[in-house]
Amino acid sequence: ATLGAEGRALAIDTYRQAVAQRPDHPTGHRVYAHALARAGRHAEAFAAIVAGLREGSSRQRSGVDVVMRADAEVLGAAWVARAPERRAEVEAQLQRWGITLPKSPTTSFVLTWESDANDVDLHVRDGAGGHAFYQRRGLPSGGAL
Repeated sequence: ATLGAEGRALAIDTYRQAVAQRPDHPTGHRVYAHALARAGRHAEAFAAIVAGLREGSSRQRSGVDVVMRADAEVLGAAWVARAPERRAEVEAQLQRWGITLPKSPTTSFVLTWESDANDVDLHVRDGAGGHAFYQRRGLPSGGAL
């Protein structure tokens, strides 16, 4: 089930406030940007994830930069798909971060939590029997955690 227009607006406002209160938390930037994109507000979504990239330059957390950069790629591509005339603008902003628009579809899964008291692991098994997890992050077939 979906939240509908009212629920979506409340979610976006909640995420916006979360970013304002804790700009150092990358999850807030991510969920805010993706909620904006789901609402069709692609320019705002892209601006939100770029703001998260800027904020992230002051912190060092394993894997966060990779995820935020991938989000910027995907959200930039979504904006360009809906507004092709903005392509040069999007590419210029991405270029500042050494990022380019993706050339093919992508799938990713992101686990997030906001407590150091958790121990969350993701195990990925591919069709060839490969297994990736925290101690062995790559798959022989080419995927990676």
